[in-house]
Amino acid sequence: MTRPTPSPRRTSALLLAALAVLAQVVLGALALARADGVVQLEPGGTSYHTEFADPAFLHLGWLVLPLIGVAAAHWWLGGLLALAGTVAVHAVVATEEIRRWQESGWASGLEILSYLVPVGMLVLGGVAWIVGLLAGRDRSGHRGSSVRPS
Repeated sequence: MTRPTPSPRRTSALLLAALAVLAQVVLGALALARADGVVQLEPGGTSYHTEFADPAFLHLGWLVLPLIGVAAAHWWLGGLLALAGTVAVHAVVATEEIRRWQESGWASGLEILSYLVPVGMLVLGGVAWIVGLLAGRDRSGHRGSSVRPS
């Protein structure tokens, strides 16, 4: 029995999903590794700067969200896998950030707001997935296509 060959659209969708999730993992790891922690701003003073995830690297993850739409345009499941992976990575980063707040003794209860990043990724990534899904349908000639017969 011969094994069916995978569709090039599905293969490219899975590659894009893997690229998106890998980029999020790298950015999340860099955000956690590059965080300053608790830094006293002036010697002997009472002012501190607290950072448990470097926001520059953390927020670069927003630039990866369009890959979810591109993957969805090729295959809906590839885009969905990219979205799930993206949200999972940022949920892990937020959980680690909260753990660091609590271990440092600087937790006030507001650190739970760290979960707004993965929630935002879910919402905007979901929009990118829907847009990609619709764009993929238009390109492949399914119902709703913008191409009209002459």
